[in-house]
Amino acid sequence: MEQQCRFCKKPIKYIHWRTFAQHCGTCDSNPNAIIGRKKMAQKRTLPRDKQTKTCPRCDKKFIVFKLKSEFTQKFCSIYCAHSRTPNKKTKLKTSLSMKEYYKDPKHREAASLRQTGKMLTTETKQKIKNARLLQIIPFKDTKIEKMVQLELQRRDIKFIKHAPLLGQPDIFIEPNICVFVDGDYWHANPSIYKSNKRMSGKLNILAKDIWKKDLQINNYLKLKKYKVLRFWETDIIKNINNIGNIIEKEFKAPLVQQ
Repeated sequence: MEQQCRFCKKPIKYIHWRTFAQHCGTCDSNPNAIIGRKKMAQKRTLPRDKQTKTCPRCDKKFIVFKLKSEFTQKFCSIYCAHSRTPNKKTKLKTSLSMKEYYKDPKHREAASLRQTGKMLTTETKQKIKNARLLQIIPFKDTKIEKMVQLELQRRDIKFIKHAPLLGQPDIFIEPNICVFVDGDYWHANPSIYKSNKRMSGKLNILAKDIWKKDLQINNYLKLKKYKVLRFWETDIIKNINNIGNIIEKEFKAPLVQQ
């Protein structure tokens, strides 16, 4: 037999496994249900602070009720809160204002300082540097690099490609010869480009900044007692035999001293 509610005599569909209640839970004569309804009615009748806001996504006005001490709701609905498409008006305003703000070099430097080295210890920084030295960029050898490599192979000079040293020499000959094969555009050949010429469009670097960086690499390697040889793209294409002679001379020089 089906159990019946002791108040309204209706069949009970769900019986709680702990209490084994003998009432249906929705009956008006149930004292628990009456108390719950009274509490809900009191909450609805209580005066609540309201505030009108505009949704930053869709620009619609909506009413916000005060929760505890603040009006926390920002968006009109869940859809606006989770949608990633920003408002066109606000997007234009922010983009223009931020562009004007970051035109000043002081703000650009401050922003870069805030981001660089954030939450990184000295050990992790050193690990990142070591990992970067092992990466080969660009992945494939260029045309002029292959020309120099073939010339050295013809002369029976053994070499290593992209040694894990500062600046990552294109060719390294043991014990201490670092050969850099510089492209005219990427390293800003001074016979073609002026110092104030802006190179590599997206990076927006001046030619003199590239020269300064290459000079710093040369000085560092020379302090570590490495021989640094740099050759331009135009010189390699014009006379590869002459470049082979210079490298061979440097390679044989320490053997004569010994």
